[in-house]
Amino acid sequence: MISGKLRRLPPALNLKRLKILKTMKKSLILFLAGLIIFALIGFFVVSRGKKQPEEKPVTAEQIDKISREEKQEKDKESKESPTEKIDEILSRGKNLLTVKYEMVTKQNNHSLITQKVWLKKDKMRTELNTSGQTIILLANLSQRTIYQYLPSQNMAMKIQSDKAPESLESPLESIQDLKNNQATVVGTEKVDGKDCLVVEYNTGGTKIKSWIWEEKGFPVKMETSTPSGKMVTEFKNIEFVDIPDSMFELPAGVKIIAP
Repeated sequence: MISGKLRRLPPALNLKRLKILKTMKKSLILFLAGLIIFALIGFFVVSRGKKQPEEKPVTAEQIDKISREEKQEKDKESKESPTEKIDEILSRGKNLLTVKYEMVTKQNNHSLITQKVWLKKDKMRTELNTSGQTIILLANLSQRTIYQYLPSQNMAMKIQSDKAPESLESPLESIQDLKNNQATVVGTEKVDGKDCLVVEYNTGGTKIKSWIWEEKGFPVKMETSTPSGKMVTEFKNIEFVDIPDSMFELPAGVKIIAP
């Protein structure tokens, strides 16, 4: 009797029971949805927390390949606008006021002469040794005077000239021919540890090849083709330092003779 009464609930209680069931169902759905969202957030956090694969170190071969590609691109740019490239590099040499260097000249791979040179604006000092004797040339190009000084004899010869001999021409002046003789850029090359622009040009029927230090606009090597063979001049131990004026003057007491 009691169980029968429980099964047959009044309509009001049945309605209440349906509302409770609907509420529980909705809560279950929300709970399941919350679990799914929580799981997705957890997956995202874990994925972000994972370590990214480590980058492999760049190999020497890869570095060399990049360097070659950069060099090829640089050479390409030089060939595309040779005049602008030459002018840009030569302009850097215009601000060089003082420099000292050694100039080594060879012909057909045989050494001809080695000179030490000091250059300051329009003054030049050149020292060379020939037949066991030191000869010093002191030139003041603005005054057009040259002294040939023999220290061993304490004697000097004064020479007045409207034009300085080619041997006393500044290397910065000699490469100015590049602008006047339609120089051609043939590539780049490292000489004595210096990055150089390599150019070729003809002057007076003579073919000249020059290696110009890109950073300073100063030649480090020149090759001249002559009927008797190739003459190569190298500029070594280049230093851009201050030089005292006394280096371009005769010592006191030197006897000066006429030519």
